[in-house]
Amino acid sequence: MKKVVIPTKILFIICVSLIMLCLICNFCYNIWFRETYLQSSSLVSLKTDVIEEINLNSGKIETKSFSANNIDLCEINLVTNGKNIFRFADNKWIEIPISGYKIEEKPVIINDAVYFVAPDPTDTEEFPDYFIWKYQNGEIIKFHEKDLIYASTILAYNDCLIFCEKNGYLKSNIIEKNVITGEERKLAAGNNICWKTNGEELFFDSPYYGLSLLNIVTGKIVTIDSDVNLLASPVYNSNEQILFIIYENPKNPFSYLSFHLGFYYLDSNKYISCWDYFEHINFAYDENTFPDLAYVYWN
Repeated sequence: MKKVVIPTKILFIICVSLIMLCLICNFCYNIWFRETYLQSSSLVSLKTDVIEEINLNSGKIETKSFSANNIDLCEINLVTNGKNIFRFADNKWIEIPISGYKIEEKPVIINDAVYFVAPDPTDTEEFPDYFIWKYQNGEIIKFHEKDLIYASTILAYNDCLIFCEKNGYLKSNIIEKNVITGEERKLAAGNNICWKTNGEELFFDSPYYGLSLLNIVTGKIVTIDSDVNLLASPVYNSNEQILFIIYENPKNPFSYLSFHLGFYYLDSNKYISCWDYFEHINFAYDENTFPDLAYVYWN
């Protein structure tokens, strides 16, 4: 059988053509990615000892030691790093004298009273219950006697506090409670809440519909994406219509890594994991890049 020999010139043309095809595909993918996913915002994570700000357009990261003078956030006036709570007043960040509590969620303020989520400091259990605490005039009291579902934030508007009260194993109801009168009402079954429009609409994880939107005035629920189940309260970027979320992996919920940290684009109903996003902008990402979402803010 006669051996077929491909001329060197033809091999060279084939190799060059393949390289050009790869370059063209990569160029087209970069354009598609920029138009579909690339963001102009930054994420700021407040850890106990450091502050990290990641530019989601360039992948550049700025790290600085944690202090009240180093906090630089837009339109945020109350923050926590899990150990301390700071309030922005008189053009500076002031530490609120709360100590001995492991603060698990973003605090809120109503009528100069600060409300925060933490276990009872006297509870030594490995998996303690979480409660809402009220700080005012140097005094801390338990605001609500029933415990909360883990990893779900609290929200405030007018004289009302909204939170997710535990209702059996891994179940919860979204409750609105007037901090003046103590009057309560159930808004819906679900957890992992986050404002879309303060005092009107909130994102949440519905046990029936997945990622959903609840109008607290009318009670109407709109399903956003039934395939996305939130595992913690999201962080909402109203400027770019993006949610920073922890969610179950809808493609393989039984895999070793059954959850992802990533971005959900509300305008297009698309989502992308941090692994994929940061790989594109050449940022060295791992599961320790961000702390709990309770300590992460858009900027």
